[in-house]
Amino acid sequence: MIGVEVAIERIWVDGEEVNFYGVAGDLCVVGEATVRLGPGLVDELLSKISDVRVKKPDLLRPRLLKVIYADYATPDALEHARKNNVWVLKRSGDLTPIEVERL
Repeated sequence: MIGVEVAIERIWVDGEEVNFYGVAGDLCVVGEATVRLGPGLVDELLSKISDVRVKKPDLLRPRLLKVIYADYATPDALEHARKNNVWVLKRSGDLTPIEVERL
């Protein structure tokens, strides 16, 4: 993953905004940004990715990086993110490991 540059933009799927979306080769990045991360936003991200898979599958690529940028994350949110391979980070660094899924 080191050295991959991805131009990030916002997209909308059936009126729902996805904060981060970008593609580089066979890699797709989909994510959200928040001040305070709780487990509900992890579920919201997973739901939005599911909607993209169903309603706009052409936006996805063979590899997927799910990401949430947060100023603060609760311990239960971090555990939920880890279990669902969601990379959580903040300005000072990674809060969960980077996991790229194969679709």
